[in-house]
Amino acid sequence: MDVGHFKKKLLEEREKLTKDLNFYKSEDPYSDPERTVPSAASDEASGEIESHDRISATRSNLKQDLREVEGALGRIENGKYGVCLNCGKKINLERLEIFPAARFCQGCSKLR
Repeated sequence: MDVGHFKKKLLEEREKLTKDLNFYKSEDPYSDPERTVPSAASDEASGEIESHDRISATRSNLKQDLREVEGALGRIENGKYGVCLNCGKKINLERLEIFPAARFCQGCSKLR
């Protein structure tokens, strides 16, 4: 297995996820410390809350994806990349191509 190939893919994914996280942080109306707080009954407040909720959910998913990528990079560094964390068998290369941060083989993934 060409671990360097997967490391490159993971580093690119980490960079993309980091950029996306920064973008969504800047788009969140609640991230601006100088924002004025509209009255709770206003349409603006309602829109800000909905926007904040959507952005928060997206950022939460991106953070989870980033943790998975960081974990995979750590497994590369300690020589355990491509090995199922549950059963210890090698993870199929096709699976790693599609999802380089995979922690489990296909069989164990179905059990989770």
